[in-house]
Amino acid sequence: MKIKLFTTFAAFAAIFSLNAAELLTNRDFSAVSNGVPKGWKFAKEADTTGLYKITAPENGKSSAAGIVIKDPKKRGLIQFTRKNTPMKAGGYLTISGEYRTSGITALKSNQTITVSSMSRHKSVSNRKQPSFWTLKFLKPSDSWKSFNEKQRIPFDLETFSLYLAMNKVTGEVLFRNLSVEYTAPAENPDVNAEYIWREAEDVYKFSPPNTWGEGIPDYFSGKGGIALDGKSLIWNFQIDPVTDPDTLFSKKRTFHIWARVYGYLDIPRIMIYHNDRFVQYFDTPSNEKVDKKGNYAGPGKYFWAYCGSFTTTGGAQKLTFSTKKRMMIDSFLLTTDPMYAPEKFEARDLKQIRSMDITLKNMIRAEYNHEGVTENFPLPVSFRCSGAKRWFKSNEKPAVFHFSLPEFIKVKAVSSHWAGENWSVGNWDNKTMNFSKTGSREVNGIKYCDYQVPLYYISGNQYLIFLQADKSGFKPGSFSQCEYFLESGGEKQPAEKILLQHVSIPRIKPFKDIFIGPSYLTFGMIYLGMPDAVSNIRACGLNYLGCFGKPWIYKEKFEALRDKAYSGKMRVSAVVDLYHNLRKEDAAYDINGVQDSGKNEDGKRIISLACDENTPAVQDVLKRTEYAASHGISVEYDDEMTNGLGDRADYAPATKELFRKYLTSLGKGDLYQDPAAIVKNKKSNRMLYNLWVDFKCARMASFYALYRKAFEKGLKKASGKYPAELKPWMITCVQGSTRTFPDVRSLMEKSYWDYKLLGQHCDIVQVMAYSYEGVAGSGYPAESLIMHNNHTGKKCTAPVLLTGGYGTEIKLQDKVMLKYQILDCLMEQPRLISFYAGATLFNAPTLVQVVEAIRIAQPYEEFFTAGKPCSGIKSSRKDVLVKGLQLGKKIVMYASCYRGDPAQKVEVTFPERVKKVTELNRNLNIPVKGGKITFDFLADRGKMFLLEL
Repeated sequence: MKIKLFTTFAAFAAIFSLNAAELLTNRDFSAVSNGVPKGWKFAKEADTTGLYKITAPENGKSSAAGIVIKDPKKRGLIQFTRKNTPMKAGGYLTISGEYRTSGITALKSNQTITVSSMSRHKSVSNRKQPSFWTLKFLKPSDSWKSFNEKQRIPFDLETFSLYLAMNKVTGEVLFRNLSVEYTAPAENPDVNAEYIWREAEDVYKFSPPNTWGEGIPDYFSGKGGIALDGKSLIWNFQIDPVTDPDTLFSKKRTFHIWARVYGYLDIPRIMIYHNDRFVQYFDTPSNEKVDKKGNYAGPGKYFWAYCGSFTTTGGAQKLTFSTKKRMMIDSFLLTTDPMYAPEKFEARDLKQIRSMDITLKNMIRAEYNHEGVTENFPLPVSFRCSGAKRWFKSNEKPAVFHFSLPEFIKVKAVSSHWAGENWSVGNWDNKTMNFSKTGSREVNGIKYCDYQVPLYYISGNQYLIFLQADKSGFKPGSFSQCEYFLESGGEKQPAEKILLQHVSIPRIKPFKDIFIGPSYLTFGMIYLGMPDAVSNIRACGLNYLGCFGKPWIYKEKFEALRDKAYSGKMRVSAVVDLYHNLRKEDAAYDINGVQDSGKNEDGKRIISLACDENTPAVQDVLKRTEYAASHGISVEYDDEMTNGLGDRADYAPATKELFRKYLTSLGKGDLYQDPAAIVKNKKSNRMLYNLWVDFKCARMASFYALYRKAFEKGLKKASGKYPAELKPWMITCVQGSTRTFPDVRSLMEKSYWDYKLLGQHCDIVQVMAYSYEGVAGSGYPAESLIMHNNHTGKKCTAPVLLTGGYGTEIKLQDKVMLKYQILDCLMEQPRLISFYAGATLFNAPTLVQVVEAIRIAQPYEEFFTAGKPCSGIKSSRKDVLVKGLQLGKKIVMYASCYRGDPAQKVEVTFPERVKKVTELNRNLNIPVKGGKITFDFLADRGKMFLLEL
């Protein structure tokens, strides 16, 4: 097998080397005119750019060109452009080279050294054409370091530009041995590859084929294209699996997606999804005719566009092509050939593999690519149904969810958003969700058991089966297969398969005064559906239970959960909805004085900043807050109403009058101007704009002053319902990650959140510290806490981390980032660490990382609650961050290297003599020599140490 893989890779590399064409000229910067290399451009904007330099050849290497920035407000840009350079769809663009930095200041999320390229479809003066970008972020390196970025071209290109940039950072960066290679796609398909051809009209049977376009022979394939306006074209189909003879599981294959698309003048953006997971997007190149003014003058034509790839073991697939504008597609091609690009219809005549279109009204799919099972407690495997919602009345035959598992994997329970084994809501016609075993069979020597679950309500929400492995067949690191399908309305879905990883998760103790657990979790799905939910969740080291379930809905069930949680020293919270059913007359005004003209990100009305306790929507929040608190539980607000609003609101007449009074209270009443005029002229009158932003933040905080009163009022009624040491908190969750907002002021301007003001009313202010960059972005949550704690002057902030959900999933190799985020955040001493879309926290490959972090840190909880920040610990590497917390003669230190070279050793020195150092991740003694320790990050990108002085 290894020889076969190597041969395939070698052949693939050989193709690249033979067909690759270099696009750069003067790559060694030897030809120079007026201080600028020939063919290159140094951006020269006196107010914004830094300095440039060209170095002499070094150690036989070519010359280098570089950027020097001394003022972080300035930026530098080196550019190379080449026109009339045809590059075909399906070809590969590879950017590579070497770089070296010196004197670089600490990087933050928006401060970057980048290498990027932009290729345009056509350079046409009278029409807009789309671009294709590649982007590579570079991290500081004192020695020469190579980089490489390769991407496949989605459509034909003509113009190419390379950009070397440094932005919002001081220091120097040098580049040499730069290369941009274009590798043309193969003209002839690989006869040994696999192919699937489909006509769009066979996929989308709801519209007649459209024959619009240029009247030339063989203009379209089949009967024509499918034209849609603002709709999605969805292709459900099944690919026959191929058995891997070594594993007896289905073999993974990568299929490349091609679509023949019409080139509309308005270049609509097409989004491509595989099984509801985003693959890529592209803006459709225009080839319709235009006149001299760029107006439409005649029909265009179809062209082949590369739409990304997906890897599968076979079974049911779903490809979605979505646009908010117009879209017309003629045909589709899937192929395992990574080099082939179709010219017209030739692939239609190739031998097609077995596949079948699926036109079922509803199907069920596993939500995550990586699911698992453990032996110590039951954990859920999550599924979602696609298609329209369907209800089944009591006298109707319900849909049936079928699944099969190896005999040693036991089914403990099933649940959904709407029903479980012992509870239900109206959607289910008061039916409960029960499973039953229907039989058993042997497959490849393994005994499988078959199960079924009647479904009386089908929707896109989650359906969970809780599994626990017997020790008899449980082997950590191995995999078992789960087969499943949906039967509904006389239709039967082809069977699907998913692998369950055997994940060993130990039973551990939770922290005592630091609380970790899920937030914003549907109450019934886990807390009522999971067997022995409280005790099993506590066994994972979790001691915080947050949910959307309202005490006024679940009543006795909620109180039972609360009492059981409190007996286990676990905190409980419920989310109180904000601004429910906001009336139009209470909505914000836009900058043009139009009321209710804009909605927030969720499509809801934006509340006017002039609203107060007499506004019905606010009164509703106060009542719910008081009622929730009266149950002796913490209250959470998921406050996203003003996310990213910026200057869009609120310009209501009453708000303007309140702003006038605000300025008067500051002794600045004579400065009043109409807020709309202030915003339109904010660059010339920054001081007054800052006052306007401060006012908006103060108004948002004034709502929380009202909520606090209602919370305290309710808490007085909760005497005896909670232990004294678990006195409920009032918590809000708002934006604030440094990933999106590099400083406090930008957050205030964009979303009206001032953590210092919120912290006056809330016990905890949760930062939406979501990271989408995997391990490389592990530092954002702790970095966000540092920023806001410095601003508030107290440690009232807490991170909300994201484990996945709603069509997203952290890649398997990146799930370890949750361990690093927890350890890193603990060094900033938060009282709470929670997880949004909390059901995903219980995905076994995810949960094991959270449990591991708690296992490492829990014995040293006192440092994370009472330790004093320890300065003077120094790292020899700029890309390695070290920080410590001290208690008496001991220090807990955390060292992280999320983006740098994990193999490069780092020396860490201490401000005083250290007798002993223990790496807590693996319980290893680290030798101390000359007042320092030396280690690398090959085993872990984030390491916690105990230093004994």
